[in-house]
Amino acid sequence: MTLLPLKLLALGYLLPSSILLRQMTVQRSGQLATAFEVAGTLTLTGEAARKGASALGQSPQDPLVVPARLSFAQGKCTLVAVRDPAGGQRLLAANDRGATAPADASAPAWLVRLGCLPFLFRGEGGAASLEAVMRKAGARFEDAALTLENGELAYVLGAGEDGVGKTGLVVQKHGLQPLRVWEDEGGARVAVIFRAYRQVFRDGGFPTILELRAGGATLASFVAKP
Repeated sequence: MTLLPLKLLALGYLLPSSILLRQMTVQRSGQLATAFEVAGTLTLTGEAARKGASALGQSPQDPLVVPARLSFAQGKCTLVAVRDPAGGQRLLAANDRGATAPADASAPAWLVRLGCLPFLFRGEGGAASLEAVMRKAGARFEDAALTLENGELAYVLGAGEDGVGKTGLVVQKHGLQPLRVWEDEGGARVAVIFRAYRQVFRDGGFPTILELRAGGATLASFVAKP
């Protein structure tokens, strides 16, 4: 991430993070259905793969690749592994209005804790709820910052004027699609990167790929089916 000095950009006044966050959640409400489900594949690596295999009652594999579903309904996001073609499934993690279960440091828990946030809270009321959740993790919404994210101009929300705070959300400047969200935990930065948006309800409102990274390594990824 390359933060850009505003004086060099000569782009004028930046709206506060809280206002930009509200614009994003209102836009998400127009792009996503009230309830929707995305089927795909969950991949876990390293220690996350070992723990995931144990939790699912499978033999150890690295990487561990399992069919999975990511579902959104009534303010709750759930990630389940589909264990057999008949539809047997096992809950891996859930995010209920910002409260994550299990409340641990497992890769699936981090994936739904961070990865669901920009899509879980929508509309005018959703902005206040999302801001409250991020403030608990140390976010600051008085100022926004600008950055280049993969060569694309983007806002950094919740991370202060310098854009390098304890937690933050990066969204496209044009389109306000979430690109990355992060939180510092125990001296390490945990982030979820969003890529390859596609149409779920209308206007390409959900990413095809959610990638969980920490310490420069990919711990988990969810890839939606085409």
